[in-house]
Amino acid sequence: LFIFSRAGKDTQPVEIIPDEPEPLSFGGQLLITGISLTCHLITAKIKQSNLFRLIQLPSITNLSMPLPIIPILQSGPIYPGKQSLIKYFMLIPTPNIIHNEEWIHKVHNIIQFLRDSLTSAKGAILQSSYSTDDGCLVFPMDKLEQGFDLLQNAINSVCGTDEHWFDYAIQMGPYDIFDYTRGKYEVTSGVIKSSDELVDVYADLINSYPRCIMLIDPFRYADKSSLSRLCDRISNKCYITSTDIRRYQNDNNDDNNTINCHLLSLDSAPTITELIQRINTFRELNGYALGLFERDHQEVAQIHLADLTVGLGCRFIKLPGLLSLGGQQTCVILQRLSIIRDEIEMNDNNQQFARPNQHDFIHIRSPIDLMEQDRIIS
Repeated sequence: LFIFSRAGKDTQPVEIIPDEPEPLSFGGQLLITGISLTCHLITAKIKQSNLFRLIQLPSITNLSMPLPIIPILQSGPIYPGKQSLIKYFMLIPTPNIIHNEEWIHKVHNIIQFLRDSLTSAKGAILQSSYSTDDGCLVFPMDKLEQGFDLLQNAINSVCGTDEHWFDYAIQMGPYDIFDYTRGKYEVTSGVIKSSDELVDVYADLINSYPRCIMLIDPFRYADKSSLSRLCDRISNKCYITSTDIRRYQNDNNDDNNTINCHLLSLDSAPTITELIQRINTFRELNGYALGLFERDHQEVAQIHLADLTVGLGCRFIKLPGLLSLGGQQTCVILQRLSIIRDEIEMNDNNQQFARPNQHDFIHIRSPIDLMEQDRIIS
C-alpha cells in the first residue's frame, strides 16, 4: 500500500505494510492448552512427582529462580496524559537479590509510596486510588521519561541508594498508537514518528536510563527492518523481545534472529508438549534469554506457570500487576516459586536453587545495515 505525504513543497510516497493485529490465539486454543496441561499434571501425580520435574529439560542441570516481571504503572492513549508510546512500566528484581524475599515487601512498599505520592500530586484526583484491570496504577504522563522518574524516586525512597534492588522493563502497545493514514506512530499527542525515527527514541531512552533492561513489543510485526536496526543499536545493553504470536506460528529464522529474548505465552504452541519442544529448540539454536507468561485473563495455567517456568529453565516470568484480581494470582505464583525452592533444597542432596546469572545481553547485528555497509565498502 502506498500513500503520499507532503513535506514542504515536495510530495513523497510512503510505503505502508498493512498489519492489523491478529487474534491472540487460535480457535479452541485455550481448551487444547488446558487439556494438555491437565494430562501433564495427571502424569506427574501418577509418578508421584512435581510438574517442574516432569517437564525438566535434559539440558537444565541446575534449576534456578526465574526473575519476575511485574507491571507497576500503566499509561497510553486511553489514559490521562499526552504520553502514548509506553503502555506498562515494570520492575524486575536483580539477580543478586531474588533469593531475598524481602524484595516482594519492597515492591508493595513502592506501590504504596506511589499511591501516596499520586494522591497529593496535581491532576491525580480520582486516579490515585484507581487501578486498571491489569493491576497497575494510573497517573497522567505527558513525557516518556515521567514513568521512569516516578519509579526511580519511589525505589530510592523505599530501598535507598546503596543497593541495586530493581531494574526496569517497558512494554509498548504498537498497534494502539499506529496511524495507518500517515504510516507513523503517535508517540505523544500530536507528535508522530516513523518506525526508523522510533529507533532513535528507544536508543535515547536506554542510554538515559541504563537500568531499563527490557523492551517488549517496540514495533508492529510488519516493521521487521526497524526492529533489526534497533537490535543493532542497543541489544548489547538490554533485552529486546516481542509477544506477537505470529513470530512463532511459522518456523522463520529471520523472526527468531531479530530479538535477543523470547518471551513466550502459553498459546505460542498448540500443546504443552509442543511448547516444551519449541523452548528446547530455542535453547539449542542460540543462547537468547527465555521467558514465559500467560496472556491477560486467560487463566489456564495460573499457579502452574511457576512449575512450567522453572522446569523449562526460563529466565523470566511475566506476571500481572498486584492491584487487581490478577494480583492474587501473582502472589500465589510467587509463593509457589518459594515452595519449589524449598522442595529442591530439602530433597536434592542439599542442592541449592541456583541464583540466576548476571544479565548477558547478546548483541544482534542488523543484517540490513550490514548488507548496506558491505555495499558501500565494495
